[in-house]
Amino acid sequence: MRWERSSVVIADAIAKGYTGFERLDEAYPAVKRLVGGYGEGDLERGYLPDNPGASVQLGYDQYGLSVIADELGMTEEAQALRDQAALPIENLVQPGAWTAQDGTPVGLLTPRNAAGDWQSVDHERFEAARLYQGTLWQYHWYDAYDMDALVEAMGGTEAARLALRHMFGEHAPDDGSAMLHSNANEIDLQAPYLFNYVGEPSLTQKWTRAIYTKETWNRYIGTGSTSFFPSGGGEFTPPIKTSVYQLDPRGMLATMDNDAGTMSTMFVAAAIGLFPVTAGSSQYQIGSPFFDSAVIGYDDGTTFEITADGVSEDAFYVQSATLGGEPFDNTWVDYDTLVGGGALAFRMGTEPSDWGADTEPAFSMSTASDDGEPDGSRVAAEPTTVQATADGAVDATVTLTLSGGARLTADAGTDLVATGAAGVERLPAGVEATVTVTSPTEATVALRGTTSDDARFYVRLRDTALADGVPASSLRGEGVSLRSPLRLTVAAGERAALAELVADAEVVRHANYSSVSFDRLTAALGRAQELLADDASSSVDLRFAADRLEAAIDGLDIVQGGYRVLQAEESEAWSGGELKNEANSSDGNLGGVRSGSWVQYRDMVFDDTVPGYLTVRYDTSFGAGETPSTVVVHAGDVDGPQVATVDLTGTSGWGNYQEVTVELADAPALVDAQTVTFELLAPSGRSWVGNFDWFRFSEDDPAETEDPDSSAGVTVEAEDWTESSGGGLKNESSTWASGPVTNVGGTADGDWLAYGEVDLGELPLGELSVHYVHNSGRCGEDSALEVYLDEFDPAAPGEPFATVALPSTGSSWSADGVATVALPETVSGTHEVFVRLTTQAYEGHPYVANVDSLTFAPGGPTDVVVESEAWTENSGRGLKNEQSTWTSGPVTNVGGTADGDWLAYGEVDLGSAALDQLSVHYVHNANRSGENSALSVYLDDFDPANPGEPFVTVPLPTTGGSWSEDGTATIDLPTPVRGTHQVFVRLTTEAYANHPYVANLDSMTFFTDAFDVEEPETDTAALAAAVADVEHLEGEADRYGRIDFGVFTRELAAARAVLAAPDATQEQVDEQLRRLTLAAEQLVPLGVELVTVEVSPRCLAGRPYVAVRAHNVSDVPVDVELASALGSRSFADVAPGANAYQAFAARSASGDLAVTVTATGAAGEQTVEQTATIPTC
Repeated sequence: MRWERSSVVIADAIAKGYTGFERLDEAYPAVKRLVGGYGEGDLERGYLPDNPGASVQLGYDQYGLSVIADELGMTEEAQALRDQAALPIENLVQPGAWTAQDGTPVGLLTPRNAAGDWQSVDHERFEAARLYQGTLWQYHWYDAYDMDALVEAMGGTEAARLALRHMFGEHAPDDGSAMLHSNANEIDLQAPYLFNYVGEPSLTQKWTRAIYTKETWNRYIGTGSTSFFPSGGGEFTPPIKTSVYQLDPRGMLATMDNDAGTMSTMFVAAAIGLFPVTAGSSQYQIGSPFFDSAVIGYDDGTTFEITADGVSEDAFYVQSATLGGEPFDNTWVDYDTLVGGGALAFRMGTEPSDWGADTEPAFSMSTASDDGEPDGSRVAAEPTTVQATADGAVDATVTLTLSGGARLTADAGTDLVATGAAGVERLPAGVEATVTVTSPTEATVALRGTTSDDARFYVRLRDTALADGVPASSLRGEGVSLRSPLRLTVAAGERAALAELVADAEVVRHANYSSVSFDRLTAALGRAQELLADDASSSVDLRFAADRLEAAIDGLDIVQGGYRVLQAEESEAWSGGELKNEANSSDGNLGGVRSGSWVQYRDMVFDDTVPGYLTVRYDTSFGAGETPSTVVVHAGDVDGPQVATVDLTGTSGWGNYQEVTVELADAPALVDAQTVTFELLAPSGRSWVGNFDWFRFSEDDPAETEDPDSSAGVTVEAEDWTESSGGGLKNESSTWASGPVTNVGGTADGDWLAYGEVDLGELPLGELSVHYVHNSGRCGEDSALEVYLDEFDPAAPGEPFATVALPSTGSSWSADGVATVALPETVSGTHEVFVRLTTQAYEGHPYVANVDSLTFAPGGPTDVVVESEAWTENSGRGLKNEQSTWTSGPVTNVGGTADGDWLAYGEVDLGSAALDQLSVHYVHNANRSGENSALSVYLDDFDPANPGEPFVTVPLPTTGGSWSEDGTATIDLPTPVRGTHQVFVRLTTEAYANHPYVANLDSMTFFTDAFDVEEPETDTAALAAAVADVEHLEGEADRYGRIDFGVFTRELAAARAVLAAPDATQEQVDEQLRRLTLAAEQLVPLGVELVTVEVSPRCLAGRPYVAVRAHNVSDVPVDVELASALGSRSFADVAPGANAYQAFAARSASGDLAVTVTATGAAGEQTVEQTATIPTC
């Protein structure tokens, strides 16, 4: 699903006593990030404007997070989260939004805008108010963690009871449209059990049994539509009465989501009779058991049995119940009861009873502590992390403080470890601990010893340690379980390793790295620097920081520029909300796109070019005839200048991806901003803008860019006529399902258009396609387009060269199609082209069709394979089909061939393209086949007794000395062939002793390569030169930063791999050249120390001087330049240990003097700048 409720899953485990979470405290920040929260403005108003679905989902997430925070002892944060979890119910349940039949006003979940105004909305409409796959009636019950608050917000128990009855259509049992509950999706699966909360458990029993075992009304589906039943807009049209579950491999209701097995699990829960309405609590609501006995078994041998005496198909109402043999009237049971073993026994009947009507209240967040029970016994630890010294010595203490009614029984000074009342678990070898009582609510944990290992340890208090019968297992908080353990850290090694990484990273410049990858490096570096500055940082934190920094280093990438494919699911910034990076029917896409969402990309650098076009690949759930969604392209941020606007014609379903290209209106603004933001908009009332696969800028229109694989077709645009019959004919701009077009409209029977001379090229074209719309609501029958070449008389048109039938493409002027026919003969060269339109018009249907274009194309296929073994008749004798393995692979071939044998293949469709060559795949075994073997082909007519002259003969020379060495013989045909022909083959050879066979035959292929476009050879010279120019740097690793040098060697290796790849494209070569060049530019020599510098102001003979001395501390001679405003001096080859010295006379100068010393040597260049004050002498 789009929104996984991670915090709720963890909270549910905690609430049910799960103790196996390790490092939950470390995981908490990540879970918190997943949950998210309110922005400042939204928190102030107490809801997400215009988005009730996201609001209730956030509420449940925050409730789950509060349970985790409580478990970790974060009491204040847990309360803050509960306060926020209450907001959707407090602020989005509109009083009186629905009125019951008896006039009772009832509050319902309703959207509000940012100003606080309630919005007018149809609560029954699927995906109203930006909901995902549901209605407001269904989402209303989403926040089941606080049913008491929800019931109160609705107007009280009676109001909630009336709303639930209405939701299940109790007022109109024979009207399927009255069923507002959805069985097809997870949103309100808990709804049938909610009657337990309003004093009507018998209706919970009725509906849980009906939904899971009987036929019930179903109005809503899980998605927009389904092919299994008439449907649309998220509903069955009309509603259907059917079983939701059936005993069949496809036994679930159409579109029923079974995400993570939820629907299957729902059935099991209903069958047992127990369902966890509130995930994140320990309670299960009681429904209606299907079986007379169900036993739940546990690993320790404990069992819990649920029995239903008298249960049957009609006896599903609970009359009475016992738990452990004692009368039981609650509509819920606790998880502790289930795992503790025992029996829950029901007596069933055919009529509703009042059993459970007076149940004790079930868990609800807002009233969970109203009974005066303590919130729980808690433990706080200070500190939670203790450090070993650099040599591993441990001498530390931790103070444990108990609250919430828990007290220690022992006297102050008692060591609980020594008495056996406590143990310290998971300490490393070499470390010992004591737990000494200091007061009834405080104990000190003392650690002594040595270790080289980190540890996560905790104090296991036993029941004997606690007073007043408080069980140790009830303690929550820090240091008393693995869920939130204490830490002993030996951080010296991790600190040194991280410091080394930080030193490497601090010298990296942004320069040619992508902004995204450099930002990740910067963030990871900042976190590492913070931890290094904190002496209390644990080894775990330091190690995590090192891992994160190393990952960021590995992820540094050379900037790709503005012409890169901008994957929608890999945006660099976005508006958030319900946006989701998904992987569905494309490699990946951006989903959850509400109107007003935006995504952003940086590094839109176009070098010395200016982009001209943008292409967007997308899909939508709406159709082509509906109002398009829109992409507004901004230079810079979402409020920046508009670069382009893209209309997204509907694609009629998710997964039906389509591309649209538009010309940019303000490309210079994009070039200047170097950032692009795509604002995604939908018309009012539409839930989803669309899903997006990618965006891509290009310098030229992709439609006009030559494609090496494109055919030699010639397109005649219908609107480019030179003459026409006039009348109602018109050129018009339209948006068809496939995109925007300019077409000819207003066509009537007998209309004609002339296109003058059209150059159809040098190659033979054998196919004609027409792109058009035939609107069945306005066009006549048997519409057609006739083509005349070179001669046409409108008054006596005569026989056309070709006729293309134009069948209906739909019932609108936007549903387009393509009609294709094979031409009676191929055409090429220059011809005058005329078009005549015909139809059988009738009342209200005067038009022929709207026409966009005619395309003359080579046709196809350009190769037709005839398998030798697929004969329909043959000459018999020794001919046989056999399985063989030839050098090129396994085949089925014809063997046993002899001179004069023949095979017939019936009618073979050779397509509309002109095929001018024939190849035969065969084996001629020199040791068994005759001489001058050949295969002759006859078309349409063949007499075995008098074969006559063949159409073509293919010689079959020897392929080797065995029956496995195969080959191919190819020959030009005497004339091109196309269309359907009867094909015959006759085999000949000059047989001689032990050489009776012609050849073994696999297949023959009629083909043409006339339309093959020769791709230009990839030019690798520039890349090879670049590699040669920079590869000497491989031996200079010590001169550069480790990280930059690593990126450089990676790109150099990639360049060599591209040069070695025989199939590398020009695009790949050019891209790798760019990357290698930028990686080499990224290399900047590290600072080197060649000299030490001393600047000394002094007075000599009463005159001021500034003396500058540079001492060569390297191992080789260096060149030194001493420079200041008083003069400069250069020294060549200053020997190791020698000095470059100059005393500059200040004369009348005064004040501060800047001195620059530059030393140059084999290891690099060093610049030293110092300032001295000119003395007064």
